[in-house]
Amino acid sequence: MSDKDKIRSVVARFFNVPEAMVTEDFVLPADRLHGSVGRATFHAAIKRIAGVDLVTTLSATTFGELFTQAPQVVNNNPTDTIGFTRVLPTDIRGTFRPLKLHTGIDIEHTDNIPSAPDPWSVPFYIENFTKAEIAYCQRQRNPHESFCGLWCAKEAAMKCSEGFRKLRTLDLEIRHDAQGRPHLAVLRDGKDEPKPDYEISISHSHGLCVAVCVSGATGTLDASSEPISIVSHENSVPVDNRITWLAFGFSLLSIVFWLLFFLKR
Repeated sequence: MSDKDKIRSVVARFFNVPEAMVTEDFVLPADRLHGSVGRATFHAAIKRIAGVDLVTTLSATTFGELFTQAPQVVNNNPTDTIGFTRVLPTDIRGTFRPLKLHTGIDIEHTDNIPSAPDPWSVPFYIENFTKAEIAYCQRQRNPHESFCGLWCAKEAAMKCSEGFRKLRTLDLEIRHDAQGRPHLAVLRDGKDEPKPDYEISISHSHGLCVAVCVSGATGTLDASSEPISIVSHENSVPVDNRITWLAFGFSLLSIVFWLLFFLKR
């Protein structure tokens, strides 16, 4: 059996349709591929069952496009990034370069994460979570919810950094310190690279998970220095106001999703 025939068989099983229906023009059902989790599950199924690492599963809309479409970046979500520039007063001693703050956010419903009594044997978990992450989630009171939180954190990190978008979710590891606070590390080419410049925050409630990743260089200022301001390309806004509004926006977004969840019930 050729690789294409193997993939055709997996597609038929994944979307629960007769194999004869999976022609070149067969449209991959959007409801089954909803969100980044749906795409990642599809990709993992083809890789594990058919033995083919087909990156086009993350963007193709028809069966034919799985073989004709140029491979795209693994992360298929929007990558909007908020950027700020820290401007230092000219009378501060020493030389400083403008510093930038970037942030990424991701929200996912826990129902979109495949249920698995044994994550160690399910392709989606094996392809997207490290052994340490699987072990961590299995120790939590609600493993399914914990997996969703880690997924959101990885997606948020990919949106936060241009470099992370080129990595697999398996290359990013979310760890926790003694106080339970999450932090980020990159596992690549046999190297373990902690990323202390990236702050991760994860929250989940009533079937919804949200994670935020923020990065930005820090500098040391003289105690007598003037307050630092954060400015956009057009308007100048005091640092406290901008951060306050950013936090308020994230909180409001979480409340809206929470209300939508209950209105659907």
